[in-house]
Amino acid sequence: MKRFLFFLIALLVVSSFGEESAPKQRLKGGFYFDWTVGAVVRHFEAIKVKNNLSTGISGCHFEADGRYVCDNAKSVSSREESSIGYTGSGLVLSVRFGGNIKRMVAIFADVEFETTEGKATGRKKGEYGTTNHGGNILIGPGASIYPFFYKANSSLQNFYVSAIGDIGFGSGGGIGLWTTAFTLEVGHLWPVSDRLNMGVAMAGSVLSTDSFDDKMDDERGYGVWVGFKFVRK
Repeated sequence: MKRFLFFLIALLVVSSFGEESAPKQRLKGGFYFDWTVGAVVRHFEAIKVKNNLSTGISGCHFEADGRYVCDNAKSVSSREESSIGYTGSGLVLSVRFGGNIKRMVAIFADVEFETTEGKATGRKKGEYGTTNHGGNILIGPGASIYPFFYKANSSLQNFYVSAIGDIGFGSGGGIGLWTTAFTLEVGHLWPVSDRLNMGVAMAGSVLSTDSFDDKMDDERGYGVWVGFKFVRK
């Protein structure tokens, strides 16, 4: 992540030199608002753990009176692991609001809702439920950078890159509950007016989940979405 942030900062510095500057009236900052609706494909996976405990006996023999006696008893435990997963598709909605600096950098809070329906794999009927639904409710900070903003009359002027870090609740097919997520997004906008823009975007995200269930281990998820955006900057 540090390398990614360094790359964005370097790209912003380099791109600020070069072609003719954008008109001064477009360099005002102000309130930033971003609304997105899109289609998402999400995958969750985990390791299902089953602990087995058995008792072994040794030193068994018959006594003179006919009794069968065992001198030692010990417990033997074993651990079985199997992979389970969930893959689903559905709808993602996000709202972001914050401020922007000279139309080049936007700092915002992100609120995201995702719902999917799909198929759970690698489990027996009745284990961990039979749900085939998934979803995320996430909130966290993020930033967008328009690295080519100063290149006047360029088709890349409204190209942007965003990075978002969220926490919340997320699950799919009975995997996951508490979630932390990191999302990397790229997109392009087309001006509607001096402040309003419409555009398209694509994003990829990775999640780490925890269901607080000792029968589940190494829970995680990842996914991609494409969407339509409405942005005020």
